[in-house]
Amino acid sequence: MSMKHTKLFSLRAGKTGSKSLCRLIGRLGLAASFIATTQTVTAEPDTAVVHYASKKYVKENAVYLNVTRRLVIESDNGKLTAHTEETLQKMFLTDRAPGLYGREDLSYTYLNDLDGMPTGTAYVPTDKGYKRIRCTNFGAFHPADEGIFYDDNKGVAVLYSGLTKNSITETRYSLDCSELSILPSLFFFQNNLPITKCNVEIVAPYYVDLGFVLKGSNTGKVKQTKEEKGGKVTYRFTYNDVPSIKNVEGVPSPLYFVPHLVPYIKSYVLPNDYRTKKVMAGQDALYKYLYKYIKNINVAQDKELNKTVETLIKNDVTPRQKAVHIYDWVQKNLHYVAFEDSLGGFYPRQAGTINQRKFGDCKDMTSVLVAMFRKAGLNAYFTWIGTRHLPYDLSETPVPVFDHMICTVKIDDEWIFVDGTDPYIPFGKYPDGDQGKEAVIGIDAENYKVMKVPIAEAAENTTNDSTFIHILSYKSISGTAVIRYAGSKAYTMAAINTLTRDEQRDRVMRAITARGNDKYLLDKHNIDIAATADRNAEVTATYNNHDYIQKVKGQYMVNMNITRYLTDTWIDTTGRDVPYFFNNKEKVKEVVVLELPKGGGVAHLPAPVRGTLGNVLSYSMTYAVRGRQVILTKVYELKSRSVGKKDFAAYNRLIDNLNKHYKESVVLTGK
Repeated sequence: MSMKHTKLFSLRAGKTGSKSLCRLIGRLGLAASFIATTQTVTAEPDTAVVHYASKKYVKENAVYLNVTRRLVIESDNGKLTAHTEETLQKMFLTDRAPGLYGREDLSYTYLNDLDGMPTGTAYVPTDKGYKRIRCTNFGAFHPADEGIFYDDNKGVAVLYSGLTKNSITETRYSLDCSELSILPSLFFFQNNLPITKCNVEIVAPYYVDLGFVLKGSNTGKVKQTKEEKGGKVTYRFTYNDVPSIKNVEGVPSPLYFVPHLVPYIKSYVLPNDYRTKKVMAGQDALYKYLYKYIKNINVAQDKELNKTVETLIKNDVTPRQKAVHIYDWVQKNLHYVAFEDSLGGFYPRQAGTINQRKFGDCKDMTSVLVAMFRKAGLNAYFTWIGTRHLPYDLSETPVPVFDHMICTVKIDDEWIFVDGTDPYIPFGKYPDGDQGKEAVIGIDAENYKVMKVPIAEAAENTTNDSTFIHILSYKSISGTAVIRYAGSKAYTMAAINTLTRDEQRDRVMRAITARGNDKYLLDKHNIDIAATADRNAEVTATYNNHDYIQKVKGQYMVNMNITRYLTDTWIDTTGRDVPYFFNNKEKVKEVVVLELPKGGGVAHLPAPVRGTLGNVLSYSMTYAVRGRQVILTKVYELKSRSVGKKDFAAYNRLIDNLNKHYKESVVLTGK
């Protein structure tokens, strides 16, 4: 399922993959606040701010002098409405800056729609001050969104011309927010440039009860104030000298580290109306909002789908057998396609329609699973979940913090989550992005259940990697590799096994089987997926690696650490206050067998080593000589899916030691 900036909390159709910071934030609603286009600019840029920014950001190409985002909630003819307003004031500090940053790209969607055209004003420095130029060039574009078949993202570009060093542009625009239950998040961020002053404001009548959650890094630097005046309440969140925000490695998405405000309306009481209208006043109100999107789905039975279910389960005895056969059929016969279209991002389609089309998004796949399970007599339910890309939970943010939908089926008092978008994961196993996340199970109009999807333990995700090394000469090696996967990586291998382009498949397999140095050559390879329920995978490969052995004073150095697990997970702690995340807990065992050449002997073996960090990671490495073989055995256990800030230093010491051990070589004698 994917997320968009202006639909941050809507149920989206596609899975969010790894994105660049700018692209993902753009999709998540960074450009979701505008200022009414009827406003005019009456004052030139503040010279004090200009001077300050020029001195402070001398190493930057450009800087935002001011970013102001306002969410305005008001009553219009007895109805509560919301819109966002934004001003972006940017200064170009170098001669090349206008070419790099001479446009503002603004995105919008159905839920947060552009309210009139934006306005743009450029201030170009002259000997007498600034020459003011109104921007008249605009362009339309479709914001990039990889992996989405269709979406309703739209974009308008404000195209400035005639800019020089020290020019300043001011862009203003406004969006209409059509869903009070899904207010856009407001970000202390803009285009990866520093911001001298970022102001986020929420203005609402006194009778509106609001909630706020600050997320991301450095939120302690956000100054909060509240002002009541003229029947309105203004909440201000000010962050001065916002640094340019760079990508942070080892996090599920930029939402974990980009500072932003999540606002929501709890309830309100309109003047002259004594009834309290709940919007997002806790989990019960949230579920009431969610349920309306599924209450009329699959009310009528579909004959063709029912006939398919009857055929699939005719020989089954247990409920689990029925569930497995139905799930396998959906995986093999229906195809997941990311599709986003306004409120279509919320409503599942009828199961019969999806069965006829043979494709659908996450909600559609869930619709089919629920209908088929229920026809088989199983208790199955629509289930909302926010994948690991969203750093929210319902206890702190009781709003639609969901970007995905799955099915939940209850069998013999066991709640089993079923994700219809993954064609490779066995029944009862869960995608990495679902694990550990809160799921809202919709039982009926009044009842629901909140549960966390279980996290697979390390013993469920295993890798057993065996490498055999043959010395061709005292310079080059060849050998074979056999890698057996169970759990998450096995399911990934099943996906790789479906690649039809030879060059793509070879490139992926070379990366997976690579051993030794960059002169590694993959000769042959094969993937075998078990036909059993666990769908384990086995990869076999033959390889060559030239110039791998080093000769020093008549002895030969062979580094048997031909693979180096975790070597690239050292954590850059500079300014980091979010955990470092792994995809899964897992156990890895690597055995490397070196065949001694005729006439060769062993002069030195590295000493055995061990390392551990509490409930995060442990490893051991041992060398042994058995007959004409040198055997290196390495065992790792990744016990946690994350490393917290308090463990950064200890973890890095562990990785430093591990990398030091990886440099140790076996010393051989020979002719």
